[in-house]
Amino acid sequence: MERRILGVLSRAVFFWLFLVPIGLITAAEPPAAAAASADFDQLLSQGYRYEQSGDWARAVLLYENAAKNHPNSQLLRERLRHCTVRYGLARRYHDGSFRSKMLTLPKGQALKLYAEVTRKLEESYVEPPEPAKLFQAGIESLIVAFEDEQFLKTNLRIESSERMGEFRDWLRQWRPVSVRDRAEAERHLQSISATAESLLGMRPASVILEFVYAACDSLDDYSTCLTPDRLNDLYAVIDGNFVGIGVELRSDDQGLLVVNTLAGSPAADASIRSGDHIVAIEGVSTRGLPTDEAANRLQGAEGTQIHITVQSPDESEPRRVTLRRRSVEVQSISLAHMISPSDAIGYVQLSGFQKTTLSELERAVLSLERQGMRSLILDLRGNPGGLLTTAIDIGDKFLTDGTIVTTRGRAEGQSHTYRAQRPNTWMFPLVVLIDGDSASASEILAGAIQDNRRGTIVGVKSFGKGSVQSIFPLETIDAGIRLTTAKFYSPRGRAYSHQGVSPDIEARRDTRYRPGTSLSQLDPAADPQLASAINASRQLLSRRTAN
Repeated sequence: MERRILGVLSRAVFFWLFLVPIGLITAAEPPAAAAASADFDQLLSQGYRYEQSGDWARAVLLYENAAKNHPNSQLLRERLRHCTVRYGLARRYHDGSFRSKMLTLPKGQALKLYAEVTRKLEESYVEPPEPAKLFQAGIESLIVAFEDEQFLKTNLRIESSERMGEFRDWLRQWRPVSVRDRAEAERHLQSISATAESLLGMRPASVILEFVYAACDSLDDYSTCLTPDRLNDLYAVIDGNFVGIGVELRSDDQGLLVVNTLAGSPAADASIRSGDHIVAIEGVSTRGLPTDEAANRLQGAEGTQIHITVQSPDESEPRRVTLRRRSVEVQSISLAHMISPSDAIGYVQLSGFQKTTLSELERAVLSLERQGMRSLILDLRGNPGGLLTTAIDIGDKFLTDGTIVTTRGRAEGQSHTYRAQRPNTWMFPLVVLIDGDSASASEILAGAIQDNRRGTIVGVKSFGKGSVQSIFPLETIDAGIRLTTAKFYSPRGRAYSHQGVSPDIEARRDTRYRPGTSLSQLDPAADPQLASAINASRQLLSRRTAN
């Protein structure tokens, strides 16, 4: 269910717009039980089966989709909250950098980390957080953690069911306790961690870190605390390069599904393709292996080797592949092609907004213009977003003047209106393709094009993520937090959150679109959205010729 790129930037604050509800995740096909027509009892039964097997990622996705169809169900909301906490806990304890660098913090440093994080929330979160809510989230997270086998196995030093029951009962008594401010929350946390240490031999950091993560996770779907490895992963995505084998993965019943293979990567050189499954890593089966754990096993130092077993859908037997890890450049542009040479229509597929995206797009446009392009289709389907500055820079290339986006936040520098001002604007007719997975930076660009009447938007309504996340490196430890610091609005003042961008021309597909890197996928006969975009481009060219 989770999709992850496997492989840095300067330790500054970055405005980040990415569809990341639970780590580096993109919308996946919902489990069959979450369909609107599913019987409610069967849906719950399926959810409980996922929970019993510890498949928290699928449980979260199932309950998320079910909640959309049953918005008034308190039970679904409770199960979703519980599974989200368990999923986050499992991710942390499968993260080597969490175990080796964060879990080993001395008590004093762990408390200092909690103070630093909660202070940053007070200063920079888009809305003033409630100290009581942050503290209570920590209580609930710790209660749930005591149900987790991995948490207990890692941290519990005194095995006594009687003492465990005593501590749980004592912990539940903190539920109605309210706190007035951050200082009072810190004093209570010292008391709770001290009691866990004396009664159960718990390492203090294990208790304090649950409050750190709960404080961030309780704010919204996009704010979270980042382990050292996850922080570096995020920097690598922004920068567009990392060391690894060059695949995007998502776990499923057969193991690890290869969603995409990055061009020029070791995986691509070994003919590993989208749709293949990695069924074993160094001889160990990947069935049921969390994506984070798989990432830990696949990553390594540049130049080192990794042995994996790959099952392709068109092959009867799996094959063993040896890969050597190396630096991989992630390209924002998956495809740039003259989709209709006779009509002079070019096509660019944009998969993300990173530091290199504008220069990549400029090179692609120049190449297409040399091939005779007079109209462009910009495909943002499946594009989850990226850097705010990159979305603004690209919008500026298409607009001679006018507003691109407005951001509004509490902290200094978070509220701003960004306007077009760049010379050498592209003037050719433009069509933008969007879908339900086009989010954040994609929505900023599509909304700017639409509100300024610069082009035609084709497809279906976009995701509707209207908030800006900033990345704050931490001083206490080499980790960070991703925090919602502002909300953004279209040039005409429309909120994007839960609204998205509605297309000018609606066009649907029978199946969910997945970005690819093959020209064979560019088939208008099999892609009604692309066919509609080509027709819209022809109409724009016709109008320009008539004028």
